Order: sequence, then structure tokens, then C-alpha cells
Amino acid sequence: MASIPEDARAALEAFYKHFEALKRNAEELKSMIEQEAKECAEKRRERMPSEPALAGAISSVGRRWEASVKLLVRRYNDILASFSQIIAGLTSTLGNNLLLAIPRQLQLVFRGEDSYDFVNMVIENCSQALGLISAIIKPELSLIEQRKLEDLRKEVEKLKDINVRYHLLQAIEEYESGHHPATALIAGKVAVYAIEQLRILLSAKSDEEAAEKLAKALGVKDNERKLLIEKYLKACKLARNFFTHDLNAFPTASDALSLIADAIKLAEWLSLVKARGGQ
Repeated sequence: MASIPEDARAALEAFYKHFEALKRNAEELKSMIEQEAKECAEKRRERMPSEPALAGAISSVGRRWEASVKLLVRRYNDILASFSQIIAGLTSTLGNNLLLAIPRQLQLVFRGEDSYDFVNMVIENCSQALGLISAIIKPELSLIEQRKLEDLRKEVEKLKDINVRYHLLQAIEEYESGHHPATALIAGKVAVYAIEQLRILLSAKSDEEAAEKLAKALGVKDNERKLLIEKYLKACKLARNFFTHDLNAFPTASDALSLIADAIKLAEWLSLVKARGGQ
């Protein structure tokens, strides 16, 4: 993919967030319609056991959501119109075929029972726009990077702390966009948070003491104990360099990936120590 001007890249990144938020709104609206339809269907079955369940209820309930759906569609069409102008301006760089990938506008003339279908179309079209933007602004990742990020994302999903998960998923997204400093800052923030919490829980005055107490708290011995301490101290140094201490530190792609992995491991250790009641 050819390079694009920085102002166009910034605009596309902003549109990515707009479509992402709009898709999230549409999914929430869809969930509310489905919930109301489910309740309606259950009441119908109480009166008429042979009545078809959810499909008919969704059509009936959809009429009551017409105003909200029309507002959603108007927002989508407004965002799409501005987005299409940006894409049209990039055809000289990226080719006319780019226009074919733009999702279509949605007509506002519809019956109330069609509301649910229009919500689904907004979700589908937002996903299409997000995919198009990603293809334009996100750099080509090597197969090794793709697999590594996939593995890291799976590890993040296992974490119990919702805020930690959110930040680390954001760090992965920044990496996918080629924003290594942003990746390092976000992952470093999580790492430093976990380090500080571990020192408090373990009543440690230094990173070295925290590492020793962490190994003891987790019941790690011999060679595994030595490896854990080395990994902990390395994570402390890397996180602090890129997050707070060293203004001359500029993260490479390898540094950014290491920070994400370190932050995940530190968050896992923190969760285990909390589960064991600290020391």
C-alpha cells in the first residue's frame, strides 16, 4: 500500500474512532430491541403457546424504536459522507478501486418494523468502513508479528482486571497501526501500575526485594525462581525507561512487543498475589 499524507492519515484515524463508536451505539440499540422483543415474545407465548416467538416480536417492537433508529441512520450517513470525501481524495494515490470499498448510504424512508434490519445494516457497514480504514492506515505486519499479537491478545483476554484488559488491547491496536511509542506508553503504564501494586502487597522497599518476595509468594524455586526474578527486574527497567525515566529512550517494534508481554505477565503475577492475600 502506498504511503498517504499525514493529514489524511490523521483524518482516517479520527474516522476510525467515529465508526467504532457508532458501531458500538448500534450494537447497544440492537441489544435493547432484542431484549424488549424477547420479553414481548414470552408474554405472547403465555397467551398463545403456538405463536411464533422472536421474529414476529422483533418486527412489532421495532416500530417503537423508529425514532432512535432514524437518528442512528442519520448519524451514520453524515459520518459516511465526510468519510467518502477523504477516500475520494486518496484515489490518485491509492487507486480508483478504493471507492468501491466504501459502504453505501442508507435511505431514511422505511417502515417502523424495518428498524431492526437498519440497525444491523449500520453495524455491518461500520465494520466495512473500519476494515477499509485499517487496510489503508495500518502497516503490513510480518507473519511473526501477526502470530505474536494474536497470542498476546489471547493472553490479555484471560486477565480478570477489566481496566488492565482495556489498556493492553489498546496497546495492541496501537502496535498494529505502527505507533510504537504509543504502544510503549500504554503498556508501560500497565506495567508500572502492576509493579507498584506488587511492591505494596509484598511490603517490598525495592524491585529486588519485590522480585524475591514474589518468587516466594508464588512458590517458585531453584532455576525457575532465578528466571522469574530476572524477568521481573527486566520488566521493571524496560517499563520505567519508556514510561517515566529515560527521555532518550525510543521504543523499537521489538521493545513495544516486549513491553506488552511484560505488562501481561506482571498483571498475571499481581492477580495471583492478590488471590493469595499478598505476602
